[in-house]
Amino acid sequence: MTLIAGVAGQPIAHSLSPLIHKAWIAAAGLDADYLAYGPADEAAFADLVAQARAGRLRGLNVTAPFKAAALALADEASATAR
Repeated sequence: MTLIAGVAGQPIAHSLSPLIHKAWIAAAGLDADYLAYGPADEAAFADLVAQARAGRLRGLNVTAPFKAAALALADEASATAR
């Protein structure tokens, strides 16, 4: 089963994260992929988080403009994150 992780932001096409993560994934020989997700709005971002919670994503990095939404959806957050 291929493990899927990624980065979410808007815009996201310029992100180097998929290139960087795919390189180490390939070097490690893992059955995994790292994708860029560009949810149109906070509702679509919340749907993406729901997919992660359902096990369809192994991990999700978050960048602008969804950082505050990610914090609001988190089960817990450190003082630094707040």
